[in-house]
Amino acid sequence: MTARNLVATIHESREEWSEASDWYQLALAGSLATPLTLNTSEDAEILRAWRGIGYSERKLGNLDEAEFAYLELLKRSPVAEHYFIMGKFYEDIQRTVLAKEHIQRAIELDADRYGDEGRRLMQRLVTGHFGCFEVYRGGAVSNSTGK
Repeated sequence: MTARNLVATIHESREEWSEASDWYQLALAGSLATPLTLNTSEDAEILRAWRGIGYSERKLGNLDEAEFAYLELLKRSPVAEHYFIMGKFYEDIQRTVLAKEHIQRAIELDADRYGDEGRRLMQRLVTGHFGCFEVYRGGAVSNSTGK
């Protein structure tokens, strides 16, 4: 698994996104049914592969596949870093409410690491994206206006 992840990383560094994704998927072959214990090097390699698939598929423009991989990463390891990755992904594709939720969770879990950057990203959500008013209002949608 480690060797396949390494080959995938080499392809990723060369911006060969399709090949990188293929190799990350090969790294996962045979390990998908195994639950993580988060105590082994194999667990770290599984997480590395899911993260790599998400990144590579995002670069290829395959947003559904990228989202699936990132959600698998988060499901298998719900830590601040992975919430932040999801938040940044959702910010990139302008799904502002989901971005806000994930960034807030990352900050809650590790304010020292993600507090400043998370607040900057939240500010960008408010000022820079379509749907920013919804983020500003906390995601609440007015039923009286239908907007």
